[in-house]
Amino acid sequence: MKTRDGTNPPTAGAVVCAIGLTLLATLTGCPRQSTRGDYKILTGTVQSVNATERELTILIEPSSSERTTPGKLACLLTSDAEVYVDDVFSGVEAVEIGDTVRLVGYVDTSPQAKRFVVSKAEIERNEPLPDPPDLSPPTTIPPTSQAKES
Repeated sequence: MKTRDGTNPPTAGAVVCAIGLTLLATLTGCPRQSTRGDYKILTGTVQSVNATERELTILIEPSSSERTTPGKLACLLTSDAEVYVDDVFSGVEAVEIGDTVRLVGYVDTSPQAKRFVVSKAEIERNEPLPDPPDLSPPTTIPPTSQAKES
C-alpha cells in the first residue's frame, strides 16, 4: 500500500529502529562541560592575570565566605563576564596584580578543572577622579562671515 504522495510507508522495523536511535541519543548525548553550583561572592587579591585566556588566580581572604577555604583559587571569566574598575565598565585587561577584587560566580565542579567561573568582577582602586572638563564660554568671539565681507 502506498501513501498519498506515492511513496511506501515506513516498515515497522524502521519505526522501531528510529525510536531506538532517538532514545539512545537522548540518554547518552554529549556530556555537560561543567556543573554549575550556587552563585557565591568571593573577595580576594589578584595574584596573576592571563587576559588572553580570561584567567585569574586570586588569593581568597579568610572572611570571604564561610564555605570557601582561604588560599589560591583559579578563576575563569566567562565570555560575557562584566568587569568594573572603580564602577567603570572595563575589560579583563584592566585587572592588575595586587588588585582587591570582589567576584560573583560559581564553583565549576567538573573533575577536569576545579575553578571559580566568574560572571562579574568588581575592583575598587579608589583612584582620584579626573579633573572636570573646562566648560566655561570662550573669552573671545570668533569673527562671523558677515564681518569679513564689510
